[in-house]
Amino acid sequence: MKKYRLLIIGCLIIVSILVLALNAPYNGERSSTISSAKQLKINASEIGPGWKDENYQYISDPVEFLEDFVTQIDEIGFNPEEVKKDKERLLEMATKLNESKVKDSSILQLRKLDNEITTSFIELDTFVFNDLNGAKKYFDYRNNKNNGTRISGIGDEAAVVSEKYGSRHIYFVRISNAFMEIIVYDEEEEARAVAKKIVEILEKKSSTKPGPSIL
Repeated sequence: MKKYRLLIIGCLIIVSILVLALNAPYNGERSSTISSAKQLKINASEIGPGWKDENYQYISDPVEFLEDFVTQIDEIGFNPEEVKKDKERLLEMATKLNESKVKDSSILQLRKLDNEITTSFIELDTFVFNDLNGAKKYFDYRNNKNNGTRISGIGDEAAVVSEKYGSRHIYFVRISNAFMEIIVYDEEEEARAVAKKIVEILEKKSSTKPGPSIL
């Protein structure tokens, strides 16, 4: 009887180790630390002098938001072919967000002024997922869809989308269970520097518990 008890205890220990191993984050990453997109809200003053808050919108249901927006494209679009492409793209994004179990999101727009002249502009789209796997899945989808190039030194995962013309630079970043799309209108070096600064701010916020919300 003692031998059987030891065998059962040994099996339970092995099962417990396997469960912990399967649920533990890999590559040394922390577990899900972000409860809501509200936790990652930043202010222009945190980035540096000259930056001004342009617009902030919290979205409790990103899937519904995109699906509703698709129904309005016909009213604001001019080119039928472009409208069709935009609809397909947004509906696909909504589907992938739903499959990845998105929790909520936010849109933040910031503007840098020099003598009342805009010298740089940022749009930060944030999506928070129920777990790490959802954020990883969505990061991979957006990166592959846009032929992004992975880069190091920013967040848990990051990629940059190169554009042939203009001064728009797009960064895909994953921090824990959140995905961020950072769009910066500026020169390449300045764009990367400000994107990195934003990620540093977000990383600090992701490791702290959110305070009471006033929204």
